[in-house]
Amino acid sequence: MKKTKFVFLTPAYNCKNEIKQTLMSMFAQSYNNWRAIVIDDVSTDGTGEYVVDLSNNCGFGDKVTVKR
Repeated sequence: MKKTKFVFLTPAYNCKNEIKQTLMSMFAQSYNNWRAIVIDDVSTDGTGEYVVDLSNNCGFGDKVTVKR
């Protein structure tokens, strides 16, 4: 049986201080066949870089992609 793959699609704009809660919720999933795409809408507060850093530090860098 083929496992269903989930994709979290998350828009982001200047939410560096708030996006951690969203990411940690994704990382806490018990179902492991997922990936996330964060669409950084040209944030000026470093949101995209923060998402990459947090994902890498938590061991999920291979599952999270940031598109600007």
